[in-house]
Amino acid sequence: MRSRGGYVQNRKTSWRIAYYDINHERQFESFATEDEARRQLATRIAQVAAGIPISSKPNMVTFGELAVDVHNDYTINKRKSIADMLARLELHILPVFGKRKAAQITTAQLNAYIVQRKAETPSPSDGTINRELELIRHTFKMALDSGRVLRMPKVPHLRENNTRSGFLSRAQVERLCAAMKEPYGSFTMFGFLTGWRYSEIRDLQWRNADFQAGEIRLDPGTTKSGEGRVMPMTEELRALLKSRAATKRAGIDVPVAPMAAKTFVFQVGGNPVGQFRKTWKTACYKAGLPCVVKPVLVKGKPYLRKGKPLVKVVKAEHIFHDLRRSAAREFQRQGFSEGQIMRMCGWKSRSVFDRYLIVTNDDIRERMEEIEALNHVKSSASSSGND
Repeated sequence: MRSRGGYVQNRKTSWRIAYYDINHERQFESFATEDEARRQLATRIAQVAAGIPISSKPNMVTFGELAVDVHNDYTINKRKSIADMLARLELHILPVFGKRKAAQITTAQLNAYIVQRKAETPSPSDGTINRELELIRHTFKMALDSGRVLRMPKVPHLRENNTRSGFLSRAQVERLCAAMKEPYGSFTMFGFLTGWRYSEIRDLQWRNADFQAGEIRLDPGTTKSGEGRVMPMTEELRALLKSRAATKRAGIDVPVAPMAAKTFVFQVGGNPVGQFRKTWKTACYKAGLPCVVKPVLVKGKPYLRKGKPLVKVVKAEHIFHDLRRSAAREFQRQGFSEGQIMRMCGWKSRSVFDRYLIVTNDDIRERMEEIEALNHVKSSASSSGND
């Protein structure tokens, strides 16, 4: 049996250590200074004595090399967030950790990274930094699973104050849709009735609508989570889709068969609906929803149209994504369980679902009033019975 000891060797440009792992195989590692080499050798010998699996190869791989595996994984699985992932890596993470050995990255260094990011101008939000930390954690987790590293540091996580808020009632949505031209009005109402994301509605095709089965399906790989989804076709959704089909076919209520082609349900000029932020803001103003406006000036004076000052909508308080949490609240009021709502709307984790703050103070107050009214009725009935 070979000795489990090791030695340090001066290589002129570096210092190399040699030691035997728990399988009695010789391993070599190189370091810049003699002190570092001796310190690491003592660590390796202690780890081997404790029976900890260790190898020079995982200890030599850089974080940049591990990041290549993540890029390949995103590409192979056709993940839609690949552009965001690359931007986070190339702009922020790799300049700091790219050339460092993954095995030598510590939690303290990750905390220093957070401090460095917060010191930048403009300072990124805690949520932005957390997405970068999650990518670092994912990179280490993939490397750990594949054996490219033997351990990973504890990756910190910042507390976020990003609870979703902002709801639209049915009456507000109906006014909003009435203030828009087609297909934007139908697009908006579909979002309220399903709680689906903007991109999922935009990419919806007629082949996804099964009128006979009474279902609207999203194919696997077309959603944010990558999983497929099924939404039962209510009468209101059926009428909305048939209205879109009738508009598409010159006012004729077309049967199911002609809609089997890969054509988009909501389209403009044959292309899927694009971003309609200006249309949305204008419709919010016309529907009487909270907006920030400023007068249109001509030569420093308010521009009048039909005797009224013309205004420009700078910002609408509500955004399209508010329809998603509004739909979830409607489903909850209709008696659907949280698990059913998550499945229909596409929330994969409970933690994300909770951030949408589906239950509001008004909801609690309304429920308490209902309970009090019910108790009052029971009390009155009890009193009448006693009489």
